[in-house]
Amino acid sequence: MRGRFIVIEGADGSGTTSVVEAIEKRYPRIIRTAEPTSGPIGRLLREYLSGDAPRVSNKVLEHLFRADRLDHVQSFIEPVLENGKTLVCDRYTISTLVYQSIRDSLKSSIHAMQFMYDEMTLSEGDLLVIPDLVIFLDADVDVMAKRVADRINTTEKTGEIFEVPETQRMVVDLYREWFDNSSYTENRVRVDANKPLKDVLGEVYRHIDSMVISTPFS
Repeated sequence: MRGRFIVIEGADGSGTTSVVEAIEKRYPRIIRTAEPTSGPIGRLLREYLSGDAPRVSNKVLEHLFRADRLDHVQSFIEPVLENGKTLVCDRYTISTLVYQSIRDSLKSSIHAMQFMYDEMTLSEGDLLVIPDLVIFLDADVDVMAKRVADRINTTEKTGEIFEVPETQRMVVDLYREWFDNSSYTENRVRVDANKPLKDVLGEVYRHIDSMVISTPFS
């Protein structure tokens, strides 16, 4: 039996990484991954996002995101799923669409994102794996901004290029519009990520447990 693909989506500071780490601990049989990946293309992407590498054009960044995903799907995602294992991914295609829209200075438009998604499906074809469940961590900008600031103060690292309040407002609007209106996947749920992590995890686990009831994890 083919494994299932769970994606945790949300803006910077919404808690996607913390949630994915907690899922991995609670469900030992679920395998964890993330985008950008830890592969060579993903590492290069992270350098651009952190500002450690010279700025590149929007089109170059877009192709890097897509190349990283194609490598991710072919070398990791598909083999894991074909082996019957369940996978949880810290961000996937929706994040690419949202952040690429911001880079292209597009206003919050579901039509613009839908156009980009249609273009993506045409270019990537069967290599684009559709998630079985997408959990959107929806948090307010001021809450996320405080979390990002706390993280920067703790790690003594600068934030990524998208981690500024003005950009975050556009990002949140695009995420919300996409989840409210897109037909990307029927199996999508929204979780209030303004709550303490314990409460957020409780709701996330409830959605994952519902999958366990229908078909136990391999």
